[in-house]
Amino acid sequence: MSKNDELTYLEDQLIYSGKSIDLKLVTYKDPKDITRSWEFFMRKPEEDNKITQIIGLTNNSSVLLITKQQSIHNKPIVQFPLTKGNEIDIIEFFKKETGLTGTSPTLKSKCAYLPCLTKSTLFTYTLNVDLDDQVNKQSMLNNVSIWPLDSLFEKIEENRKNGSLVDASVEIWSIGLQFSSQFNK
Repeated sequence: MSKNDELTYLEDQLIYSGKSIDLKLVTYKDPKDITRSWEFFMRKPEEDNKITQIIGLTNNSSVLLITKQQSIHNKPIVQFPLTKGNEIDIIEFFKKETGLTGTSPTLKSKCAYLPCLTKSTLFTYTLNVDLDDQVNKQSMLNNVSIWPLDSLFEKIEENRKNGSLVDASVEIWSIGLQFSSQFNK
């Protein structure tokens, strides 16, 4: 953007404040010096609503997923290991959920807001899991599934036909893998 294309912020005004979102009106000047307004929703940050999701990638191009019973639908749901809350040790939590040990060169997360204006913040961590390690393999819990990355989308469909639910974040992640594989060809 050149200097002549920049917007000039003037003010913002709170129109409505709800439990988890605010509605604001921002006033600004456009590059032609015309004053304009724009309404937008802004989430209220709440530490209580932090969700941590861990993606365990194996040394043989697979992803680790866990199956938990979903009481609302009375069906199992396949998902990444998830936890709510703040200060957690990612590697210890992953071991408790899966029985496996993961490593990460840096424990930096990617942060995203969950869709539909929820007040939850989703932090995603990626861990590397060595399945050639026999101690690691023997300690794997029964609720853990190992799905190959190259057929993840097909495995999701197969699980649906068997009556399981698949968490939306797993499905979105698999769609992203499909698109990226098409660009790499």
